[in-house]
Formats: sequence, C-alpha cells, structure tokens
Amino acid sequence: MPSDGFTVLGADAELRYRTLVGQLPAIVYTEFEDPSGAGGTRITFMSPQVEDLLGYGPDAFIADPSLWQRLVHPDDAARVSRENSTSDESGAPFDVEYRMIARDGTQRWFRDVSRLVEGEGERYWHGVLLDTTQTQRALEDARLAERRYQGLVETLPAVVFIDAMDEGATNIYTSPQTHELLGYTVEDWMADPDLWWSLVHPDDMERIAAAQERHARLTDHVFDEEYRMIRKDRRVIWVRDIASTIFDDGVALFAQGFLMDVTARKEAEHVLELSMQREMEAAQQLRALDRSRHTLLRTLSHDLREPITAFIGGTSTLEHHGEELSPAERAGILSSMRERAQKMNEVITHLLDLDRLGEEAAQTSQQRVDLRTLLQQIRAERGLDPSSVKLRGDASVWADPEAVRAIVGHILDNAERHAPHGTVTIMVTAVEGGSEIAVEDDGPGIAADMHEAIFEPFRQGDTDAASLGMGVGLAYAQRHAELQGGRIRAEDRPGGGARFVVFLPA
Repeated sequence: MPSDGFTVLGADAELRYRTLVGQLPAIVYTEFEDPSGAGGTRITFMSPQVEDLLGYGPDAFIADPSLWQRLVHPDDAARVSRENSTSDESGAPFDVEYRMIARDGTQRWFRDVSRLVEGEGERYWHGVLLDTTQTQRALEDARLAERRYQGLVETLPAVVFIDAMDEGATNIYTSPQTHELLGYTVEDWMADPDLWWSLVHPDDMERIAAAQERHARLTDHVFDEEYRMIRKDRRVIWVRDIASTIFDDGVALFAQGFLMDVTARKEAEHVLELSMQREMEAAQQLRALDRSRHTLLRTLSHDLREPITAFIGGTSTLEHHGEELSPAERAGILSSMRERAQKMNEVITHLLDLDRLGEEAAQTSQQRVDLRTLLQQIRAERGLDPSSVKLRGDASVWADPEAVRAIVGHILDNAERHAPHGTVTIMVTAVEGGSEIAVEDDGPGIAADMHEAIFEPFRQGDTDAASLGMGVGLAYAQRHAELQGGRIRAEDRPGGGARFVVFLPA
C-alpha cells in the first residue's frame, strides 16, 4: 500500500481517481495513524480544493500535522477534539460541523465526515469536508430574523397569536402579553384548545361565532371584530381581534392575528355617547321649555286677559251707568263678572296644580282599586251616554283612586274638546304586570310628531280645539300616571281618531 493511502490498481486508474476527487465540490483527505504507535495522525492526501477554501495548499497540511488543529476556530476546538478522540478510541464514524479560520482571516463552516479503514496492518481515515458556510449563514440569518420577529412580537402592546385552520381554530402560538391582557399564561392557551371560546362574553358569543365561521369559510376574508372578553380575575374588557389567513402556493396554512385592548376607547366612546345624549336631551328640554313659555304666554294672554277685560268692562258699566240699568241687567253683568273671575281662578289653580305635580315629593294614597267599578262611577258622574262608553274586561290595580279619576277625567276632557259630537270608548284590559285603560275617540286624531309632545305642559293640537283649554290636562294625566308607577302613550285609532292607553301596575 503506498504511503499516500491509495491502492494502486494501475496508473490510469489512479489518475482517473485523482481527477475525480479534484473535481468534487468538497475537500477529500486521507489521514493515517502514526505507525510507530506513539499516537497522533498525519495527513497523507488532501485534495486541491483546500487551497481555494482555506488559502493553504495540500502540501502545507501534509508537511505540518498540527496545521489542521490550529485552523479550527477556538470556540469549536474543544468540541472537535472530544469528538475526534471518541472516534479514534471507538472507531465510530466522525461527523462534526465546525468553523475554520482561513489564511485571510475569514471564517468558514465545514461538515467533516470521515470513516475508519482497516486492512493489511494499516488504519487510516478517509474523509470529506463539505463547505456549509452559505447554509450556516442562511440558518443564522433565519435565526436572527426569528429573534427579531420574536422580539418585536413580544414587545408589541398586543397579543399576537397563530391558529390552525381547523374547525376549532386550535391555538399554535400565543405571545406572552396574554398574561397581562387576560391573566392566562402561554401554557394555559396551549393546554386548553377551547380557552378562547370560554372567555368570549356571552352577549357577544353569537355574533363572534358567526364572524369566525365566515372567516374559516372565506379564507380571503379578514376577521376584524370588537367584542368583550372575561379576564381570569372576572373583569370584563373590550378587545379588537384582527386575523388573516397565511397561504403557501394557494394552500391555507394558518390564521395569524393579534388582540388589542380597546377598553379605554370603548369607555370613552360610551362616555361621549352619554354626553351627547344628555346634550340632546337638554337641548330638547330647552326647546320644550321655550315652547311652553310661548304657549303659556299665549294662554295667559287669552285665558287671563279676556276675563280681566270683561271684568273691567262690567265694573265700568256698573260705575257709570248702573242707575240706568234694570235690576236684571245689573244681575246679568254681575253674573258674567263672577264667571270671568271663576275662570281666572281656574287658570291659576291649574298652574299651581301643575307645579305641585312637578315635585317628586307629591304624595299619593294607594290602595286596591277595581277599575271597572271606578270607571262606571266616572261615567255616571260625568253624565255620559251609556251607549257612548263601553267597558270591557275586569281588572284591578294598586293606585290612588283619585289619581285614576284625574287621569281618566283629563283624557275624557281632551276627547270632548276634540270630538264634541263623536263617540268615546273606554276599555280596561288586564296585561302582564298590571292593567291598561284605553280611551278612544273618533275625532281628527293626533299628528305623528305630536304623539309624545302632546303630554308636555301647554302643548295643544289644532287651533280650534286649543282655544277651548290651556293644554295642561294631558300633562296632568301623565304626571299622575307616573306617580302611580304607570305611564300613558298616545296612538292613532284604527279607522281614524285618537287612542290614549294608560298602564297602571297591579
């Protein structure tokens, strides 16, 4: 066997072998153990590629047995030495990846693979060095990119997650911010596939489930929803959840997204909404107050000035022409003055009563009231034609009977003003939580924009009917109903006319 480790099968064969080795994209070497038994090895063959990669020719390695060890990177030297000793002792293949320092000071990565060959009293190693520098650089770039991505993900003010594209959207990755946001660790998410579903607020579950199903079905659809989640400490927060599907060659791999805490914004929006609502209500109240002021002035101008004018006229007539008038004429003037004074007193009483009813401290004396009996009494007291008032049903409520009388009385007064020759129907019906009294008339009805405004003080319907009163009767009725824990609503009567429905609790 020749000293360089090649078995000579013939000059041509050896030439072809050396030519083949010289063309390989790797360094091929042969390393013999010291035949003296003193230990150590010596390189007897090194393919020429070594000079291109490390800057040293094959002869340099053959002449200097320690050159190879000196070129191994210091950070890898101990590891390579241990692996080399293990292979020498056991005869096991040597397969190690490490760095070497080239002649120009650059570093290159190699995978060193060699096998022990034994025969005819000789032991040597045939090996190959594969340049893996580009692979290692690519791996390092990938690791660096991963570290950068992880660093970015784990410092964002949001929870980044990756879910599988299965039916349950199984969680693959969740960033550590989940502990701060929801109180659960990354391990909690990985251990419980249904954790996310269990944290979605019940009131939002149906909407989010539908959105999740749509996202799973339409893979190009971006999931973008805001909903509530229940933290581990049971506190409810608002989150914005944005996720999209990641593809590779048209195949959906997974869904990637993030959860962001938007509780502060939602609370601010809620406060702003309430503020705007209060502002609108205040503006409406100011407009209603302004309308009431103008209506009050018009009402006072008519309902107070007219009797005062008549009163002044009557006293002036009596003062200047009293002796010329007959007893009957004087009595007529005095009677008219008394009626005008009573009308003034009625107006002032209405105003005082409205102010009294506006105070929350208004007291009521509540008791069990049989509505059918009470309504029959009201019909009799008002002298209504029995055929024009129909009582249906039988119900009782817990209320002040005088307040109920006042409520029904004011509604009937309103009906008589607007439908003086029409039919008025009263019906009482037991409903959930109480009873309803419905008063219907076949008059001109109520304009759609007046269904609520008609209960404001001094708000009236058409001009002709308005001249018959101050426009406070329905306001009285509404306030009386509220003091009994009830309410009144105005509706259009089927076939024309108005319908007022009074709810009183049982």
